Amino acid sequence: MRKVAFFAGWLFVAFCAGALATTAISPEISHSLDHLAAVLQPTPTPTPAPTPAPLSGSSAAGSLPRGIVVILLLSLLVAVGSAFTGLAWWYRRAAALAATPPAAPVSPPSGASQSPESQPVWSENIPSAPRVIIL
Repeated sequence: MRKVAFFAGWLFVAFCAGALATTAISPEISHSLDHLAAVLQPTPTPTPAPTPAPLSGSSAAGSLPRGIVVILLLSLLVAVGSAFTGLAWWYRRAAALAATPPAAPVSPPSGASQSPESQPVWSENIPSAPRVIIL
């Protein structure tokens, strides 16, 4: 599971680096895609109807490019998937710990004195605490 989490972390870093690289070269990509669309589609495209202004006050110039949004959504998907993988691992680990029987109490050596002053502190003299599983 650690290898999966490690791989997911590096994949997230790679997606972030790709988003930064896409931001840096987005005008060139946009120009290349426009040229490719013009070559693949020789017929003129009809002009779309004007869209109404957004109600929130944000302009289209401030929105993120589609490629960055896709990369960020994929990064979010990887992060959520690795979080659920980690939670599933912790759940299985907690279930395995709960299923194991408690260890047998340690008894003092056979030649140990039984006087309270010289008696060492053994685990059977300490009240056992309830098991706490921290996730």
